[in-house]
Amino acid sequence: MLPEQGQPAAIAVVRGGGQEGHVGDALPDSVVVRVTDARGRPVAAQRVAFSVSSGGAGAAVAPDTATTDGDGSAGASWTLGAAAG
Repeated sequence: MLPEQGQPAAIAVVRGGGQEGHVGDALPDSVVVRVTDARGRPVAAQRVAFSVSSGGAGAAVAPDTATTDGDGSAGASWTLGAAAG
């Protein structure tokens, strides 16, 4: 295996981006990301940490860490906080 093979090089949202919801509600769909290596191949068994950086009280993500599957994908559910925007 070459050094770049299987090493995480990029992460991208593949589902659930751009969702809208009401303050304090859970988003209707999970946010799913895909981790790929330098050649765009999925990276399995990679730990991904999800965090909420804004949104006010009540904003949450579950789980806060997930491990990518064989397709390099991992996901989490998001609950919107008390601040709009």
